[in-house]
Amino acid sequence: LAFCQRIEEAGYTPMIYTSHEIADLRYDWDTLSAYRLWYPWYMGKGDSVSSGRFYSHMVIWQFSKRVQVDGVGKKVDGNLWFRPKY
Repeated sequence: LAFCQRIEEAGYTPMIYTSHEIADLRYDWDTLSAYRLWYPWYMGKGDSVSSGRFYSHMVIWQFSKRVQVDGVGKKVDGNLWFRPKY
């Protein structure tokens, strides 16, 4: 909470990058629910988007750590940004 508040005071929009395990076990989402979530989850065999591991306040989903991008010499993280349709 202190980190997010400091980022806001500096004029930026904070975002929390966290794993499923940390988010469920260690964070007080009643306190942090106002902040956006960047969530790394690499779907495994048998997983699906409907498996219930997504949170309603998730804004970015990091779906892979092995994406090939033209012009980049190595594989990088793959992310999807969910933004409202205007």
